[in-house]
Amino acid sequence: MHGRLKVKTSEEQAEAKRLEREQKLKLYRSATQTVFQKRQAGELDESVLELTSQILGANPDFATLWNCRREVFQRLEAQKSPEELAALVKAELGFLESCTSACCLLPQAGAPQPAGQPTVPNSGHLGAPGRAATFRQQHPHLRDPAPVLILYLIRTE
Repeated sequence: MHGRLKVKTSEEQAEAKRLEREQKLKLYRSATQTVFQKRQAGELDESVLELTSQILGANPDFATLWNCRREVFQRLEAQKSPEELAALVKAELGFLESCTSACCLLPQAGAPQPAGQPTVPNSGHLGAPGRAATFRQQHPHLRDPAPVLILYLIRTE
């Protein structure tokens, strides 16, 4: 960090850090392998959501896992009641906000946008810019469209 003196670590401290990093890497690889095995076997259920949330909490740039989560939600949409699905989608929204900055993905409704900037920036898992704005125009009666918006974006891909 700026303005701090660099303190040299002892060999014991360096070895302890290395062992800790190796242990975390083993857990990360094991969880990732489990997700891919379940995906290949077609076992897309809530346990996959839990595993992917742990991995994405450490590495939110893992696009394949976001796609896997989308596939799980598509499968659960046919299996769950609307109330259960709404609860899952709301939890997903909270998770999404914790992994990324919500203001970067979905600008606040009614917040003025600077001239010349797109309504929604193009991000890998939300698709082309403007889809969220189109959804809001089609559904102005929704005060908090985010849970429904996630399903809308999933269905239109």
